[in-house]
Amino acid sequence: MRYYMHVLSAAKEGQDEEFNRWYDSTHIHDVCALDWVHSGQRFRLAKGADAPYLAIYEVEADSPDEILPKLGAAAATMEKSDALDVSSVAFRIFEAHQPVA
Repeated sequence: MRYYMHVLSAAKEGQDEEFNRWYDSTHIHDVCALDWVHSGQRFRLAKGADAPYLAIYEVEADSPDEILPKLGAAAATMEKSDALDVSSVAFRIFEAHQPVA
């Protein structure tokens, strides 16, 4: 089944440039290289400061409960960035909602 994983995050104070360089050149490619991830796209919050970055990944899984453990296992081998404010990271898993006729 297809799900959409939303990941909110922020850079450490004063490290946005380094954070964005790492995310755009390394991290999003590492996540999208996973065989169960179909695509990924990043966004920046137009106004506000709390977790100003959003990444949306289209993922395949039998259950939404297996997505974060699979990502956690894969992340253990991925390059990390000291510019990421780990306390800001939040995950949300969405499934397609059927439109009302």
